[in-house]
Amino acid sequence: MKIDSLQVQNFRTLSDIEVTLSHSYTAICGANDAGKTNVIRALRHLFQEGSDQLRYFYHDDNDDISMKDDYTKWNSKELQDREINISAAIAVSHDRDTGLYQSITKQLSIPSPPHEMHLELEVIYRQDKPEGQARISIQDKRYSGIDAEEVLNRIRTARCIQFHNSTKGDRFGPLLGASDQQDFSSKDLASLERAYKTLNTAFGRLAKGRQKAIEEHLSRLDLPYKVGVSMPRFEPDYLPFKIALGEKDYDIKLEDWGSGTRNQTFIIQRLIAAQQISASEASASKITPVIVIEEPESFLHPHAQARLGRALQDLSTELRVQVVVTTHSPYMLSTRDPSMNVLLKRRTVRKKARETERVNITEENWMAPFAQALGFDSIVFEPWKELFSRGANNLLLVEGKLDKEYLELLRDETHGNQRLQFSGEIVAYEGTGTLSNPVLLSLLKNRCRRMFVTFDLDSEKEVSKSLKSIGLERNRDFIAIGVNAPGRRNIEGLLPESVRVDVRQRHPEWVDALESSDRGEREDAKRKLKNGYLEAFKKAAKVSSTELSDFYALTKSLNRCLSRGNA
Repeated sequence: MKIDSLQVQNFRTLSDIEVTLSHSYTAICGANDAGKTNVIRALRHLFQEGSDQLRYFYHDDNDDISMKDDYTKWNSKELQDREINISAAIAVSHDRDTGLYQSITKQLSIPSPPHEMHLELEVIYRQDKPEGQARISIQDKRYSGIDAEEVLNRIRTARCIQFHNSTKGDRFGPLLGASDQQDFSSKDLASLERAYKTLNTAFGRLAKGRQKAIEEHLSRLDLPYKVGVSMPRFEPDYLPFKIALGEKDYDIKLEDWGSGTRNQTFIIQRLIAAQQISASEASASKITPVIVIEEPESFLHPHAQARLGRALQDLSTELRVQVVVTTHSPYMLSTRDPSMNVLLKRRTVRKKARETERVNITEENWMAPFAQALGFDSIVFEPWKELFSRGANNLLLVEGKLDKEYLELLRDETHGNQRLQFSGEIVAYEGTGTLSNPVLLSLLKNRCRRMFVTFDLDSEKEVSKSLKSIGLERNRDFIAIGVNAPGRRNIEGLLPESVRVDVRQRHPEWVDALESSDRGEREDAKRKLKNGYLEAFKKAAKVSSTELSDFYALTKSLNRCLSRGNA
């Protein structure tokens, strides 16, 4: 099954809102109290979970709607006049949701149904109808009464949607991989049936042996009873997995690992189970579930969050299983397709928070409102704005515009085998301060197929620490540029001495200004010298192993590092 959208009216902060969920992956983001949890509550009330056994792992909320507690507080209708409306546009596939598809078409007597049915499921709650009144709309027809109620009950009991709250780390339980037979392919089930038959035959032999022994002992007591011993057939509907993780020489039960590791493993297990259902043969129980995860980043280090966020996005597409997450983490956002991200906020009236609204996001500046919701100053995003708007998958990040010009010159074919062999885009990030934010840097890393970073040698210590914190490796993902000598720990330090001397001799006033007590004058002189060096280099940059030896050493290192990353 797939949920295309959710519409809610008069439920808690969701006074009147529609949330689009049409992608294989959707990340719902917002500040605390923005309404994310209420969206999940609305989904739970609408779909509910049909397995009491699995409910332990997902949530313990009350499934009944209360007109007193759940009705939007600032709407002043009398209790008997209140009405809460929750509806969802869903798609049901003939192949992936065979059981539900056949049940709906049969119940509603739909002639010649399409291969994928699109319907709207609506439930209206009132004081006199706390369990809700169902309505179904499909192919321009509306159904209510018993037909709609039967379809609603079929959807709710079929576990069409499965919830997992990652924040409840102590509620995973020992049966972390618990799964029922619906989660297995027909091939796996046939194998289990053969095993059941063998096991039940062995049980029968055990029962006969026990019967004979009891009869012999009873005969000693002169008790002429006929003894019957039997064992129940072993046909479990619920198979509790015990999962262990370890390395070469040891295994550790999953419940003994930290909450972050258990949480990730459980999420992946549920995705695999959903995919197995999707790939199984047609049956009355075949319904591919939607996986809803609250705050999957819980208990995880930022680097682990980044890996999980990328994996969830990739797996939802590869396994064809819809995944919806609520999150406070930028690592869970899709940077490849911003339309997969939903941003919620509360409208403010007279300094009081009112209804939840969906924030309209533009492709050009989609990160800015998310930055504010996640607690980042928008200024922090400014240096990255251009980078996130690009479609390049192969980026070479350099410290400034002058660095970019030098490397662009070294890409020229005239340098032959010693040229910079990089086919992607060279982008200036304008200062190492930009690299001090590992969250944004990791977002960019996840967005690109390949990202390589260069920076001046004089800032190596602080920058390399930041880059390593998000999993980047020296000489594979980043290197420092410059010569380890005073005044040469930057890209200008690679210049031929003849170029440096020539510029300084022609502009002694710039050199003198470097000693000025005025900071503005010093910065201006430094900028003029750097530009002067670049212009002189452009004129003198002939292919020469002697004059350009330091630059060619740089291109050799870059080519070697870039080839490692692409291996």
